[in-house]
Amino acid sequence: MCGIAGIVGDANPSELAEATDRLLRSLAHRGPDSQGTWSASRAQDRLRLVHTRLAIIDLSPAAAQPMADPATGNVIVFNGEIYNFRELRRDIEAARPARPAGPAERGAAFFSKSDTEVLLRGYALWGESLFSRLDGMFALLLYDHGGRKLIVARDHVGIKPLYYARTASGGLLFASEVRAIKNSGLWSGSVRAESLGDYLVSGAVREPYTILTGVYAFPPAHYAVVDLAVPGPELGQAVCYWDVAAACRGELPAGSSRSLETDHAGLLAATVEDQLVADVPVGIFLSAGIDSTALAEAAPLSVRPRLHAFTVSRRSAGVSEARLAALTAANLGIRHTVCDLSEEDVLAWTREGLAAMDQPSHDGVNVFLVSKASKQTGIIVALCGAGADELHGGYGHFATLAGLAAAARVPGLLPLMRAVVPAMANLRAGRAMADRAGLLLSAAPDIAAMVAEKRRFFTPGQIAALWPDHGRFRDRAEAEQTSQTGRAGALPLLSQISLAEISGYLKNTLLRDADWAAMANHQELRVPYLGKAYMELVLSVPWRLKARQGKINKPLLAGVISGQNRHVINRPKTGFELDYGLMLTGPLRGEFVQAAATLNSGYGFTLKPETMLRGLGDPGADKLARRVFALYALGSYLSRHGL
Repeated sequence: MCGIAGIVGDANPSELAEATDRLLRSLAHRGPDSQGTWSASRAQDRLRLVHTRLAIIDLSPAAAQPMADPATGNVIVFNGEIYNFRELRRDIEAARPARPAGPAERGAAFFSKSDTEVLLRGYALWGESLFSRLDGMFALLLYDHGGRKLIVARDHVGIKPLYYARTASGGLLFASEVRAIKNSGLWSGSVRAESLGDYLVSGAVREPYTILTGVYAFPPAHYAVVDLAVPGPELGQAVCYWDVAAACRGELPAGSSRSLETDHAGLLAATVEDQLVADVPVGIFLSAGIDSTALAEAAPLSVRPRLHAFTVSRRSAGVSEARLAALTAANLGIRHTVCDLSEEDVLAWTREGLAAMDQPSHDGVNVFLVSKASKQTGIIVALCGAGADELHGGYGHFATLAGLAAAARVPGLLPLMRAVVPAMANLRAGRAMADRAGLLLSAAPDIAAMVAEKRRFFTPGQIAALWPDHGRFRDRAEAEQTSQTGRAGALPLLSQISLAEISGYLKNTLLRDADWAAMANHQELRVPYLGKAYMELVLSVPWRLKARQGKINKPLLAGVISGQNRHVINRPKTGFELDYGLMLTGPLRGEFVQAAATLNSGYGFTLKPETMLRGLGDPGADKLARRVFALYALGSYLSRHGL
């Protein structure tokens, strides 16, 4: 797990050296173990690569980056982990000539035990078809010396980030974080006004855009080529190497549902085993829910004694998962630690988490707290259950949206449904609930648009009141129109919801926040449920087998859990949550007022802090408090970064 950057194009030597130093400083928190830079030996290739390393596999200097292939002259900087690297290494070794015949073959033998070198050797053997063979999380820049080109690639679902921008001199700049591009001295721009609107709609800025003008996210499941032989560097057309929608159309292994349960359990166990490989201490974020419990159950018996489970709770919280999580760990023979945070700890670490954000987000601070607490016990690699809800239909709105979309397809019914919405404004729920229902029905029967509306933060009316200059963006929560989601129309409704969540909330909020939150603590966070082979199997399973209504929640995952840990099944979600209302009306009140002033004076917002804070501590105000916290996160981010 690391930080990477690349500079392509013309720049004078002093400017390039200064930019390189800035990039190293900006990415230092992602790679505290070592730093390295590399420049193309051919001046006309105009390429410099930058790397900061968090050593996970092969801790020796042999695995340091930028890494060069002595046989080809190719060079790579890579962020992430390739979980099937040992299998790929065997394939590469099997393809290598038994008796090297010439000088070019002398570098063919592996010189490290790292997955990074497997990428270099694999590219030399398979070219761009390498990416479809990978199962892991990654973002990489690979210099093809012979082809005079730079290969840019990102993992299949967007676990690892990669951003790019034009430099002021017309070159290209790549980096693991938006902040690194901003701080490089090579980019000039400002806040993207449309992204402020997007943030108010979604609580995050949705890819491919970022909070900054001219800075974009490279798409997941794609690679692209920069031709270094031409005068003006251009990022070529991105090529898709894996299609999540196509995975939903895959065929199940032949056999009964019982064999499916066996196949699923076996694949989950193999996935977890691969993701436990590390040369540093490994742990798991353990709650009292199905997702993390299934991961712990899938850990091999031989590994459990050295696996460290970790649960965070708040001392003042009324409900804690710690007792049940401890019982689960004890039943499995896994060492377990509970970090019981005081409100003082929570407050201080919340401020740290806000300062660590790469882009503003309504979420992610809770991940930062869990990561920070577990890192203090020595855990450098941690497994978590992200992605399980998207694949297994764990969110409650899977069923409600599917039912609503099905009803909307009945001839004549949708107009009747829309007609009753105005009457809702007179009910106890009030105007805001009527507005949200109207937006949801206006999106029907388009599933992707309905999911986007379900995830909406502020309604158009609320946005107009908060930011009168909202006309600079489209105030409808538009679904991301990608080639993957665009081909989902023929799939079952629940599969369409799953795809919309994977390409929306999961990618734009959960995974992005997990990356910066863990890296700020010098920790690598792994997500076994998003292993490519595992996703391909689960996405192809009929919904009647993985989302049985009225029975066991997430039956495929529940089937992995042993009898002694059945206490986690069918429990309501009680994950680690922050009391945003308590913090905002208490110790963070002054900081929220300052954040609101930043938005008001710098961006034309019309926030009234004291009015907004009124009632946040009341029962049932959790959603409102989260929305106000989102405004606090946005204003404090813009102020902190001088935007």
